[in-house]
Amino acid sequence: MFDIGPLLLAALSGAVAAAVLMVWFARRGRAAGDAGDAPTAEDIDHLKADLRFQAAELRRTQTLLQAITVNSPAKIHIKDVEGRYVLINNRAARLFGNPEDPIGKTTHDLFPKAVADAFVAHDRAVIESGQAIEEEEIFETADGPVTYLTVKFPIYDLDGIAGVGAIGTDITRRKQAEEALLDREEQFRDFSQAASDWLFELDEHHRYKQVYARGDTVPGYDPERMIGKTRWEIAGGDPERDDIWRRHKATLDAHEPFQNFEYEYVDSTGQSHFWSVSGVPVFSGKGAFRGYRGTAQIITERKLAQRKLAESENRLRQAVESLSEGFTLYDADDRLVIANERAISINPAMREVMAEGGTYEDVLRANVRRGHIPDAVGREEEFIKWRVARHKNPEDGEIVRRFADGRYYVLNETKTPEGGIALTFFDITDLKLAEQQLREAKEQAELANRAKTEFLANMSHELRTPLNSVIGFSDALLAGVHGEFANPSAREYISDIKRSGEHLLQLISDILDVSKVEAGIVQVSPEDIDIGHEIDVCMSMVAERAARGGVTLDAAVPNDLPSASADPRHFKQILLNLLSNAVKFTRAEGRVSVSAAYEDGRGLVVSVTDTGIGIAAEDLDQVFEPFVQLGAGSHRASEGTGLGLSLARALARLNGGDLIIESERGQGTTARFWCPIVYPAAKPRRRRMMASE
Repeated sequence: MFDIGPLLLAALSGAVAAAVLMVWFARRGRAAGDAGDAPTAEDIDHLKADLRFQAAELRRTQTLLQAITVNSPAKIHIKDVEGRYVLINNRAARLFGNPEDPIGKTTHDLFPKAVADAFVAHDRAVIESGQAIEEEEIFETADGPVTYLTVKFPIYDLDGIAGVGAIGTDITRRKQAEEALLDREEQFRDFSQAASDWLFELDEHHRYKQVYARGDTVPGYDPERMIGKTRWEIAGGDPERDDIWRRHKATLDAHEPFQNFEYEYVDSTGQSHFWSVSGVPVFSGKGAFRGYRGTAQIITERKLAQRKLAESENRLRQAVESLSEGFTLYDADDRLVIANERAISINPAMREVMAEGGTYEDVLRANVRRGHIPDAVGREEEFIKWRVARHKNPEDGEIVRRFADGRYYVLNETKTPEGGIALTFFDITDLKLAEQQLREAKEQAELANRAKTEFLANMSHELRTPLNSVIGFSDALLAGVHGEFANPSAREYISDIKRSGEHLLQLISDILDVSKVEAGIVQVSPEDIDIGHEIDVCMSMVAERAARGGVTLDAAVPNDLPSASADPRHFKQILLNLLSNAVKFTRAEGRVSVSAAYEDGRGLVVSVTDTGIGIAAEDLDQVFEPFVQLGAGSHRASEGTGLGLSLARALARLNGGDLIIESERGQGTTARFWCPIVYPAAKPRRRRMMASE
């Protein structure tokens, strides 16, 4: 900070001294003129005393002026005519960045060139014009840019302009406020231009004073023709008769603000238009009511859409009410919004809960509290927690629920696209009763079937004992144990008796086996089976019958097949049954072939193929039914009980496999059954052939 004391003191002292001397000589001149005497020593002493007094006053004034200048909140600085600073107060020094020893330096020494050039241009304008100028100056500080309104003025001495003084005031906040105001004004202009709302002004009598139309227009709403009319006059309303207009006029008369006042206007063609109006009262500075300013928006599309939505909702409610099932709808907040009368009759608590805006949990708790759900008794909170969680995540399928009135319902919950839940109640009471009756009937049938099975098993044992005796005595007679027959025909009769006994014994054995399977008392004892050996044994057992019928037997079994895992007796019984059927239903000169192979997913598969009469496609589903015989028109088909294939498939399944039949009438039949293997099979490399005639 440049010390201005000596400068100010010298200037002021010289001026005061000159003034004092001029006054003193003027006085002495008058006195000398009167008396003609020269100044005395006393006069000189008085003059010195006056000078000392004036110097003291000057120093005091200088001190005050320096304090004011240094500490002034304004920016103050002085330059000489050559642009060097001769005075800088504290505020200016801070704005200049507190430079060291700024006195005697120029503007270009302290500021960037562009800034310095502007400041120097201002100084030159003051010097050239001899007039004060006013400029806005921007300074960069640590807290950001600040703006000063600076007045620069010329400083004179006896020779003319000696320098340029500057006093600046901080107007940063004012500039910010002005910019904010300009921004708000620009925003308002943008919004008003972009908005589709109409703008209006009403006078103190609620008549339109100004109307600014935006966006869509409405027939009959011409802004020029609206001036001088009230809103209800244009819309055809009457505050004396219409409640909506009476209430709106009362609001205006009370000078209260209003928002979203909606009304309908019907034009000359009978078409409806809807408006939404908002306004605020306007008062003068002294509080006198001047009218209203506000906005008006055409909401015709929205109101028509709302009407359509209401109509759709009404149709939906009618459709829901027409449902014979109970239907409820919960919104995304799980609040009950729709429940038809059927659902309310099932859950009476729904009506009250829906009226109160309650949730599904509220409905559930009301039902549990009333004892409406027997499953919840004794574990109420646990049940509610589980059921609410299931309700909010209905991915686990339907729920069957029995209510306290004894009726059964299927509860089906589905999430809606909006995040709500649709819950339907299907009454299945009649179905449950029928199911219960069917279950009871099934139990009775099972009891009867079990009794039948036990009866057949017992009767089979009772019949087998005498049959074994008949067969045994027949064998003895045929062997000549009691001598030769006197009548040659007797041997033939005895042979017929033996064959009939053996056939009847086989039928009884089949019946006994079926009875065991149905009763679930068949014992399975799996062993490792040599498929090739078992096939050879079974084929030798039917070879005689095949030869009598003129049927050729052959087998194709790979040598490297693994062993099968099955009950040996069951395996032989299945294969003999299939071979017997094949021989029985194959005509003379026909062929019955047996093959075996490994198949992935099944194991060892044994196939019995014949060239016999075949089975019609419509009869294939019946071949495994017990006591069913197909092809009853031939003598050969009439033999047996019809239990063979049914028993064979049951035994195959008991051993971990299955049995299937492939056939076509007149083209022969292939029966295939399979059972597990003991170890993985290798692919067949060669086959062996076996023929028996």
